[in-house]
Amino acid sequence: MAFNLKLPGDKLLRYRNQFQYSLSDVSHSMQTTPQMFGWLIYDRFLTDGDKDRVIEQHVSFNRPLRKYFEIMYKRALEQRLMKTHA
Repeated sequence: MAFNLKLPGDKLLRYRNQFQYSLSDVSHSMQTTPQMFGWLIYDRFLTDGDKDRVIEQHVSFNRPLRKYFEIMYKRALEQRLMKTHA
């Protein structure tokens, strides 16, 4: 869903390796979609204004990951802030 919002295909994988941090409170089986969402927010492929729309679309398909999207959103912002102040 998020991919169709803003991303040209060639930019999707360019900075993938820059976005790494621990997910100690997210179970291993629930990392992929929320992690990608966090990476898209971190790298500004998605904006803060896209967050609620992406999460609502996910929930509309009866997916139970809202909590993890919120966690990843906050972590992406934290990482972005730490990067600018480093």
